[in-house]
Amino acid sequence: MTTFFAFRPILAALALAGLAACGGSGAATSSSTLPTPRAGSAAGPSTALRIDDPWCKAADAGMTGCFATLVNLTDIAIRITAASSPAAGMTELHETVKNADGQLQMQPAAGGFTLAPAQQFALEPGANHIMLMQLSAPLKNGDPVSITLTTSAGPAPATFVVRTFAGANESYQPSGSASMGEMTHS
Repeated sequence: MTTFFAFRPILAALALAGLAACGGSGAATSSSTLPTPRAGSAAGPSTALRIDDPWCKAADAGMTGCFATLVNLTDIAIRITAASSPAAGMTELHETVKNADGQLQMQPAAGGFTLAPAQQFALEPGANHIMLMQLSAPLKNGDPVSITLTTSAGPAPATFVVRTFAGANESYQPSGSASMGEMTHS
């Protein structure tokens, strides 16, 4: 299922009506329509960023990761600088790097993520991802999670679907301290 979000009220209403008419199919795919930042742009949004296959790992409490493929549909770079969600008290963009011991360690992505023109950018387990922390309620398989990405092309709202996922065996718990810089994927 593909859902399009637009900034014009009529298009937004049509998108919501289309979403309401589509129910219960397995994995959801969401797309965001953002105005393309270009000089002399006429009225009417054009497609800038698409969010494909958005999903979050099921979690009972604490924190979890969210994943998708982001697609820049423009001829200019788009920078993603933040994310927000009513499902969490705190939301961060994270990258995963190897520490001095060769183990994967997640940390906030300083400056966010930049998508070159026409680039696909993967948010995936064990790599770059959106981190939801201080969950306000358990995230159960099939639950929708609203997440809005803050981008240089404007806000990109999308609905992520919760999945039960055992792969990559990530641990989103601090290892030895509460510092985000010391969280590891095990």
